[in-house]
Amino acid sequence: MFTDVNTCKLQDTLSVSYRFDLAESILRAQAGKLSPHWQKYCFDIINAQKNTPNYPNNGDALLNCLTQTLKTVPQITDYEDSCAELAACGGQLLFHYSQSPDTLIEIVYRPDHSYDAYAYIDACTDKESIQKISDYLDSWCEAAQLSVEKPTNKNAISLADVDGCFTSLTDAVVHLYTCLAQLS
Repeated sequence: MFTDVNTCKLQDTLSVSYRFDLAESILRAQAGKLSPHWQKYCFDIINAQKNTPNYPNNGDALLNCLTQTLKTVPQITDYEDSCAELAACGGQLLFHYSQSPDTLIEIVYRPDHSYDAYAYIDACTDKESIQKISDYLDSWCEAAQLSVEKPTNKNAISLADVDGCFTSLTDAVVHLYTCLAQLS
């Protein structure tokens, strides 16, 4: 019986959380600030809960309202959303490449003067697309006049500190090249 009570509480919590997320998404969409990433979350993740106890009672109505809003109000891009979010906390998006909602690489300058480097690459991304990403990073490095030695070993180790941050922009870029090399 203890498990059933906990399961009910979890389902209620998820339902309330999803309802809040949808309501918040509608407000952001009305302001033109619902990026594709959040749209995907609403239509893929929350909508997948349909016909389960986790799905909000008014989920269909909220998703319908969101759909209608998105049809009439232009929305910001994931890039613009990331820039705004980082600027609000004193950071800066230095590099951004997005091939699809599931493939993204970024370099972020943090307020503490360190760097983050993110590589989220869809498992279905082919070698040609990996090369395209690498070429784009090459172009960015050239434009930034950043000289970086690409790792030649697919088993190279990241130069991140214990918090997963990099002390230099070069180390952050090398990390991205390492991630890309492991996939090519």
